[in-house]
Formats: sequence, structure tokens, C-alpha cells
Amino acid sequence: MRHASVEPSVPEKDVAYRPSLVYRLITLVLAFAYGSILASLPLDVFKDRANYMRYAASSWDIFGSYWSHGTVVALANEPVWLLLNSFLANFLSAETVLRIIIFVPAVVVARFVLLQSPKDFVWLLLFLIFPQVIKNYIIHLRQGEAIAVFLVGWSIQSKPWRWMLMGIAPFIHSSFFLILGLLGLSRAMLLLRLGPDLRALLLLLPASA
Repeated sequence: MRHASVEPSVPEKDVAYRPSLVYRLITLVLAFAYGSILASLPLDVFKDRANYMRYAASSWDIFGSYWSHGTVVALANEPVWLLLNSFLANFLSAETVLRIIIFVPAVVVARFVLLQSPKDFVWLLLFLIFPQVIKNYIIHLRQGEAIAVFLVGWSIQSKPWRWMLMGIAPFIHSSFFLILGLLGLSRAMLLLRLGPDLRALLLLLPASA
């Protein structure tokens, strides 16, 4: 009796999700439009405008003042934010520096968000115009910059580059020290195979301290 040959099943390879070229172009155009609109707003609408203009014009002096008190003090006072402002101020006016610092993070975050799920495009677009999101680019500029750098790092496949960029974020806005700490704690708990209830409890402890 002849047995029918059965070919061994080959497991399907995981295929990384990649939006269509048309969708990627649309999101790129929308991201640039989003950043351009926010960056072109009158500077008077920006909260703490005078303080950010001072950063744009005098960041090197501010950094030097912190550095004179020691390396730890300099590193604890968001040195990447200061050095970025100082670098741009070598070529541009304080107002232009401020607008670039608004424009670039807004474009990066908008593109990252819109690429996540084409089927949720409308909801993602509404998310971007939500006041709590927009304020990161017209009020909390350091936070907007840090979010953009963190998300770029998060999306990179190369682990050294990923952790380097994510590690830069706290030196733009210090709140990311807590975010990285929670991320590290979460990964450690996964390695220890702790249950979800215990993981949630341990993650809530820093917030309640």
C-alpha cells in the first residue's frame, strides 16, 4: 500500500508590519503640516516664552554655570537640552531656535503616532490635536523634545542605538529618569517571571512613594 507523502509543515515567518508607501507618504505630509502649524504660531501664545527665549540665547552660559559647580550638577540639570540650544544659537536667532525646537519634535511624534495603525487613522489624528498632546510642543518644550528622542530610540531595532537614544531623553527632561527606571523595573520583573498582579503592584510603589 502506498502511503501519501506528508510534507512537514513550515512555520510561517513573522512578518514585520509595514504600512503601504501611499500611507507612509500621507503620514509624512501630515506630520510636516502638523509641525509647521505649531511652529508658525505667534510666540505670544507660548507659555513661559521669555524663559525659553533665554535658553535659546544663553544656554552655553547657563551650562557653564552648572558645570562650574561640578559634573554631577551639570548632568542633573538637563545638559543635552542646554547644549542643543547652544549649538543651534551659533547659527540661528533665538526665535528661530525656539521654532525649530517646536517643529522637529512635533513632526517626529506625529509621524510615529500616525504610522502605528492605519485602521485607527482618524483616532490617531484626533489624539494629536488633543490639548494635552499639543501642550508638549507649545508649553512644555523640553518634554516634547525628550518624547521625540525617546520614541526614535524606541523604534530603532539596534539595541545599542536604542538604549543610547532612550538614555539621552532624561538629559533633555529629567522626568524620563523615572520612565527609564520603570521600564527597567518592568523588564526585570518579566525576567523573574513575576505574575501580572505583583508586577502591577511593584510598578505602582514608586508613584505612591
